[in-house]
Amino acid sequence: MNRKLLLIIIIVLALTVAVLAWLVFFRPTAAPPTNQPLAPTSPVVTNSEEPAASGDIIGEEPVNRNAPAAPADPALVVRVLAMSFAERYGTYSNDANFQNLRDLVSIITDSFRAELDNIITVGTGASPSYHGVISHAVLAEVQQMTDSSAAVKVTTQRQESFSRLGEPQLSYETLAVELEKVGNGWLVNKAEWEKQ
Repeated sequence: MNRKLLLIIIIVLALTVAVLAWLVFFRPTAAPPTNQPLAPTSPVVTNSEEPAASGDIIGEEPVNRNAPAAPADPALVVRVLAMSFAERYGTYSNDANFQNLRDLVSIITDSFRAELDNIITVGTGASPSYHGVISHAVLAEVQQMTDSSAAVKVTTQRQESFSRLGEPQLSYETLAVELEKVGNGWLVNKAEWEKQ
């Protein structure tokens, strides 16, 4: 009888552990209560002496999420776009067959696209050994800006490898990026690595 009792205790303990593990790891998450507002609220200052009507929210007003956003600082928009462009433009691997340049189509002008298409056409072909560069934008400085154009210098940190197992060479290079305002947005029109 001791063996049967011991076996029953072990089975009960195992089932208890299994149920607890299920509750901890696989328990479905609860949905937020439906009677709570999902939008944050902001305080409202009122000078009214009138009593509040039944159901009124006193001292708070829901935030209007459909209101137009405050216009972004154009210099910030240009800097962020130039940094994003520099990282993608400067990151390269001959295994990727110029995919980094193809990925830029949505943020470049048509004239610059023609220039990059030419680079892809001339550079496409089998390469005897691996070559790769990883670029990280470190700093972007707006050099000149008007309502329709901007010039930004982006300092990048670049790791260049000439073999898959070799130690990458670290360097800092500056990319001069020219942007044009097209419609309501900015597009890159030209980019050149500055001479070291």
